[in-house]
Formats: sequence, C-alpha cells, structure tokens
Amino acid sequence: MPAGRPKQFDQTEALAGAMGVFWDHGFDGASMSDLVEAMGIGRQSLYDTFGDKRGLYLQALDHYMGTTMRCVLDRLANPGSALENVRAVLKMWEQESASTKCRGCMLSKSLADLPRDDPEVAQILRRHLGRVQKGFKDALDRAQADGEISTKTSTRALAWTLTSTGQGLSLLGNLGVGKLTINDIIKSTERLLV
Repeated sequence: MPAGRPKQFDQTEALAGAMGVFWDHGFDGASMSDLVEAMGIGRQSLYDTFGDKRGLYLQALDHYMGTTMRCVLDRLANPGSALENVRAVLKMWEQESASTKCRGCMLSKSLADLPRDDPEVAQILRRHLGRVQKGFKDALDRAQADGEISTKTSTRALAWTLTSTGQGLSLLGNLGVGKLTINDIIKSTERLLV
C-alpha cells in the first residue's frame, strides 16, 4: 500500500490556531469554517489529522495547558523565594484580568460551558486544574519549609483556593469588571499568604 502524501502543514501551528478559536468562541461557538481558516489547512486535513471537532477541541485543551498555562507552572517552580513566585503568578493574573484586552482563561471558559453529560471533558479539565493546584502546593510547601508561611497553613487547601481565584479572576476579567475589583481580589488573596 503506498504511503499517503506527507502532511504539508505544521501540526503544532495548526493546533495553536484551533486553540485560539475555541478559546475565543468556546466549543459550540467555533464553526468548522473558522477552525479551518485559523488552522490554515483544508477540512479533510483537519479530519485526517485531528479527528472530528470534539477530538480537535480535546487536543486544543491539552495544547493550552502545555503552552499558555506552562508559564504559570514554570514561574511557581522557579528557584529563589517560593512565596515570591506565588505572588508573581498572582501579579501576572492581576495584570491580565485587569486588562481591557482580557481574553480570559480557556480552562475557565471551558468549565463555564461544560455540559453536564460530558465526563471526558470534565476529566481533562480536572486533570489540568489539578496540575495548577499541584504547582501551587509544591511552591507553598517550599515556602512553608523555608519559613515564609506558617506551618499551620494547609498548603493543599490554599493551593486550591489560589487555583480557584485564578479561574474566577479570568472570568471576571473577561466580563470587564474593572481594575479596582481585580486589585481588591488580589489584595484579599495575598492576605492568605501568611
């Protein structure tokens, strides 16, 4: 059997294009025409390489976590003060959420749009948010070991609180609640880091 023609496009770039469409429009709002255009490929190439729209969406979620959310995990794992790393992530989220160009977080938007009858998407979102929570917990454990936060602090619970705060900030920023509200949330959250 002769081999098929080699793919004439960069799969990572095409997936990044699809991610942008899903990020901006959600699963239901992303049309196949928009996806094909953003990916720079033909419809048949999309199906041959990524499967159907749902399969592409699941891969786009994974791509988002591996690229856009990677900077959060990397920042939390940086050497130096773990507490300052946590604060730096909060500052980054504050700036993004207070921006008039706030795009929100693809995970947050996916959570908000999640159909109750799709356990596979729920599992993927739980896995990705669990990775963010673990990044915070590891940083908080280091901060605790270094005496930067109290040993009475439940790092597991605080890590989930910070993860949830990030998701909420994203949605509020996307809604355009304004810089003052975002700043108030960050200040209140930072008070938990003792």
